[in-house]
Amino acid sequence: MLSLVNLEVAGVFLVVSFLAYLVYNLKRKYQFWKDRNVPQVGLSKDFFLNLLKHRLCNLQDIYDEFAGIPYGGYYQGGTPYLMIKDPELIRRIMIKDFSHFTDHGMLMVMNDPIQRDNLFNLTGQRWKSIRSKISPIFTSGKLRRMTILMNECTKLLDKYLERTTGKSDEIEVRELFQKFAVDTIGICAFGINCNAIEDKDSYFNRIVPKAERARHVFQGLCMLLLNAVSPKILAAFKLKIMDPDIENFFYSLVSSTIQNREEEKVKRDDFMQLLINVRAEEQKMLQEEKDGSEPLFDDDVCMANAFIFFGAGFDPVSTTLSHCLYDLALNPEVMEKLYLEVKRVRDAHDGKIDYDILKEMEYLHCVISETLRLHPPAGWLERICTKAYQIPDSSLTLAENSHISIPIACLHRDAQFFPDPEKFDPDRFSVNNKNNIVPGSYIPFGDGPRLCIAERFALMEMKAAMALIVSKYTVHPCARTQIPLKLNPLSFSNTPKAIYLKSADDNKSY
Repeated sequence: MLSLVNLEVAGVFLVVSFLAYLVYNLKRKYQFWKDRNVPQVGLSKDFFLNLLKHRLCNLQDIYDEFAGIPYGGYYQGGTPYLMIKDPELIRRIMIKDFSHFTDHGMLMVMNDPIQRDNLFNLTGQRWKSIRSKISPIFTSGKLRRMTILMNECTKLLDKYLERTTGKSDEIEVRELFQKFAVDTIGICAFGINCNAIEDKDSYFNRIVPKAERARHVFQGLCMLLLNAVSPKILAAFKLKIMDPDIENFFYSLVSSTIQNREEEKVKRDDFMQLLINVRAEEQKMLQEEKDGSEPLFDDDVCMANAFIFFGAGFDPVSTTLSHCLYDLALNPEVMEKLYLEVKRVRDAHDGKIDYDILKEMEYLHCVISETLRLHPPAGWLERICTKAYQIPDSSLTLAENSHISIPIACLHRDAQFFPDPEKFDPDRFSVNNKNNIVPGSYIPFGDGPRLCIAERFALMEMKAAMALIVSKYTVHPCARTQIPLKLNPLSFSNTPKAIYLKSADDNKSY
């Protein structure tokens, strides 16, 4: 019989052996890039171990570690990622060699249709087919007609600013632009009046905080960890990133809109009409062919892409407009120059603002572009290697399913590409200077076939709002204005907690 002492010794031995095994495997896991002769940062820079810092700050730390080299390796929960820093290589990956990197690498929860079936997360041929059907909504002709609808929303924005301008209260501009974005996307995409600016109790104002929680770090982290252990866990417990109220709302919105338009034979130039037309064409084709094919645009796909369209017109637009107004408030000489251009162009067109008139405002385009440089909607992009790829002019071959990341925010603030990168300088994008920008170093909406499909819509929405504001109001910092802005550490995106400013009309002519 074993003595008690021997049992204790055996127990200690087993524990020590188990710990040694864990340490060995952990060390081996974090040797992945080193074993392939790729410069790397190790365990201490793993994203999962630095949750108290904003993700973009972690990304910048890693970017700085790889100074002077085109790429380097890092880890996310032990999973190896290759950070691509060289603009030329970035363009190859996103354009020329796109066939090797067709899919995004974000978390996709298979039992969550909003995550699974939206255009951003779709993969392979299914993504290609659905994108080709959706892209016609963003033709110049349709955008030209949508600008008329956008102007109705800018009028609501104007009324709100008229009521608050000159008063002692500061304006929390991010909340205001969220409401403007909701009103705009509601009328342009779904043909509904959300009334978010005018009615603080609007249902749309109540679902916005729920939608924002889906982008919070800790909720996303829990999903990532469970997905890493086994995607079946998420399916078994029916766990989803999206709040059930939001999912139910979009199901109801899509189904009721489709039903109402089909019954009343109403047609509009908006996103929902595009979905209705595509569904009708597909159903007709399936009935004629009778080959048992499943419809591409089922209820889940329609709902998921209605939501992603809402998201694309909501968060990037409201956040960029907030940053833009903040930067203008801190740079009054830029605001004055922009005002003079907007006034000159509007005067030449009897005070009107439409699609073609906005395109004449070249400095406005520069201001929006510089805002997107300093505050890109997506701080980074991820890609999955869908077939083996040898990095040009190197011995490194990425295996299928390898992860790469493109640090957009870091590239945009790299002095190698943008001298004095922290300065808000819209003239970087002027006609005389824009050719100096290194291709691949400025990609706020991505590039190549996966370029954000709503880029032109988002830019038009931002320009319509800023043209209205600067033509009538001057914005100033106030006592609650945070200088410099601090990012919300609970968010994956580049959103600050709040941006407070004061507005004045300064006897402007519009």
